[in-house]
Amino acid sequence: VLVFEPRESAPPLNLRKAFLGWLHHGFGHRRKTLTNNWSGIHSPEQVRGILEAEGLDPAIRAEALTPEQCWRLFLKFQSLERIIN
Repeated sequence: VLVFEPRESAPPLNLRKAFLGWLHHGFGHRRKTLTNNWSGIHSPEQVRGILEAEGLDPAIRAEALTPEQCWRLFLKFQSLERIIN
């Protein structure tokens, strides 16, 4: 029997679930850019602005990101959502 336990430094479960859903949108259509994939949950202007602020091309595809870049982008979008809501 295997037991998987998150590291003590792991983010809370609700944040991890939100991250997985957000990643699903990013990787949902492999040949689309992140701007197009995430336009269903964020405005294209928001996506382009955050990608450019991170020094990334707005035409980037999900598979070109490192796991660390994905996490940083997710946190930026999360903070943006908190400001809007």
